Amino acid sequence: MNKKAFQKLLIKCLRASTTGIRYLICQSVKKTSVPYFTVKNYENYILIVPIRRTESCFLPLVCSHYDTVRHVEEIEVVIEGGLIRNKKKAVLGGDDRAGVAIALAMIHDKVPAIYLFCDKEETGGFGSSEFLFHEQNIIKTVNCYIGLDRRNGNEIALYDYASEELNGIFISEGYREVSGSFTDVSHIAGEYPKATVNVSVGFHNEHTEKEYVQFEECYLSLERISRIIPTLTGRYFNDLQVSYRDYGYGFAYGNSFRLDYDYPLPRVIEEKKVDREVYGELIDRLCLDCEFYHPGTESCDFDFECLDNF
Repeated sequence: MNKKAFQKLLIKCLRASTTGIRYLICQSVKKTSVPYFTVKNYENYILIVPIRRTESCFLPLVCSHYDTVRHVEEIEVVIEGGLIRNKKKAVLGGDDRAGVAIALAMIHDKVPAIYLFCDKEETGGFGSSEFLFHEQNIIKTVNCYIGLDRRNGNEIALYDYASEELNGIFISEGYREVSGSFTDVSHIAGEYPKATVNVSVGFHNEHTEKEYVQFEECYLSLERISRIIPTLTGRYFNDLQVSYRDYGYGFAYGNSFRLDYDYPLPRVIEEKKVDREVYGELIDRLCLDCEFYHPGTESCDFDFECLDNF
């Protein structure tokens, strides 16, 4: 999406009311992306899934939230020196409408990923909770969680689960690592641990009357993330680590790592001689043709060329 079209989309997202943003998301997808994506619309989240996705094709989950902490529905957007503000001296809502705009632009450009738009992130992650309840089958085909809900322009926030390989991909694009607090992707990772980062999307001073979106940062984020996401398709991050809460990281595979859901696990479980009485069934499912476990099947059907489907 070119810069002029993206600025128009971003302004629409910022101006939209609580109900209007849901309509905008659904209509934007239906208008620009059929027949590439399908829309699933629940009370507290909207899920956009590639139609040509196969069960053996791992894709990243790209997540943003459309609720804000604005206390007024009507805002007056002004652009001054490349900064987008609310003229009424109230919360702009760039957190996280900037992330929503970036995700919609990527959908418009048919960037292959599974896109999740959540409601009520600011009040406890109710949208991502509803997603966790309904979409376990989708979660199994996700290889990592990419949040679009971070302030500034060049940060990736880390949470309980991290991958040096995934982090390195973002660092090569100029991002730096920082610690994060709470967002939808950290909530999802808490239930189904996978490599997780939350990426800057260009808003500043969130939740205050001084909030603004730096447009060039926001558009640069769109360009960089759009380059990164296709490189993640079909990848498996087998260096997952768990934090010690001070964001020092250690080896993740052990009793603290949730293994009670059907997700391919790296060969390293066997290498580390994990107790077979606990994990034996998983170890016996090791695929000899690749570095994956395939629950419920004896053959390797992983689609390493699934990006070609797009």
